[in-house]
Amino acid sequence: SVPIAASTDTTHTDTGLNANTTYSYRVSAQDASGNMSTYSSALLTTTENVATAYDIVITTSGSGSSINSGVFGLSMARAVKFKAVGLGIYVNESNSAEAMYANVNLSTLRFPGGTVAMAYDPFNDYGELVRFIDFAQDTNVNDVIYVSNLYSGTIDQTLYTMNEIRNAGLTIVGVELGNEIHLNAYRDLIPTVADYVSVAEAFRSAIETGNGTYSGFPGMKFGVPVGPSYKDSHAFLESWNASLSSAMSAGQLDVDAVIPHYYRQTQYCHSSNIASAFECAVNDMKSNGWSGEQSMEFYMKYMPDYYEDVFDVNEMWVTEWAVKDAHDLYGNTLWDGQHAFKQLLEFWRGNADSSIDVTHAHFQIGFSSLTNGWIMTEGAETPLEASDGFQKSTAYYAFDFADDFASGGKILN
Repeated sequence: SVPIAASTDTTHTDTGLNANTTYSYRVSAQDASGNMSTYSSALLTTTENVATAYDIVITTSGSGSSINSGVFGLSMARAVKFKAVGLGIYVNESNSAEAMYANVNLSTLRFPGGTVAMAYDPFNDYGELVRFIDFAQDTNVNDVIYVSNLYSGTIDQTLYTMNEIRNAGLTIVGVELGNEIHLNAYRDLIPTVADYVSVAEAFRSAIETGNGTYSGFPGMKFGVPVGPSYKDSHAFLESWNASLSSAMSAGQLDVDAVIPHYYRQTQYCHSSNIASAFECAVNDMKSNGWSGEQSMEFYMKYMPDYYEDVFDVNEMWVTEWAVKDAHDLYGNTLWDGQHAFKQLLEFWRGNADSSIDVTHAHFQIGFSSLTNGWIMTEGAETPLEASDGFQKSTAYYAFDFADDFASGGKILN
């Protein structure tokens, strides 16, 4: 024991201590004659892990959610849909591939995902559901956003699939009531907002209560797909969103979140010459992709406020986001990886500064590819890590780094 102070007060502040270190303190009282009491029991306390000049620390402001690793997930459209024909991501066939996905600690998986969802029939394509469940279990992802087929599917199909997922020990944390239902492709059966609201509310109600054949999901959260529009740039989508908002305000459709999708378009860069396409895409990114009106920075600055103004909800699920055709144009280069990481950071920053929270953000492309996993070597195509049947994309490393970055709040102690 080392005496550190004598004080006539009942409190004392100890300074000059080391960070993240446990110290033990005891006190003894002294009367006017100089008699000392026995020591008190020891009090253990640990100093905070204060940042050093070598730390990278994240701070946030505003009323939105702080930075965390619990937002980012994966949309399974390509991973599951194309397995049978050997494209996209091989699911449950490579132990190292499963370990790769497990390593980034995805928060949720979206199934069936994308356009695939609007044609999905579990009674005729049960194998996709089995592969999805296997993948979720093997990669330790418990939570699922389920995309209900409101276009060509039935309530029975939705409830059957959701019950199969639940019976496999997974947790459905939200239901997406159709995928991009405002698109032209669906207007033959769902031409107006009123038609959509009628179908969506019927599905929503049955999912909560069940339908006599299949059990329901009381208390389930629901999200509604909305047009990715702002500043009156798309008259139809503005009108669709306004009509949908009116129906929600009138109590015709009860949902918890709005669901926009974000794809950064790459301008007219497709070419049979890979080197030319790559150069075009890089130049396009340099000219307007980092901070222009198609960037994630611009999206996260304006879109949350737009949806907050139009819709009376507190959550936004961005269940698809990527750079459109990125893997075709950038291949497995550092441009592709830094693109993904920049968007991750802008999601975080925008989410922290907005009063509407992005609670789910699903990367649409995936972290491995058999068809687009090339790297540039003097204009030639060169495979990257294909020895065990899959290829890591550079986007994987962005997510891996971001997971470490977010889970501890900092790196490089």
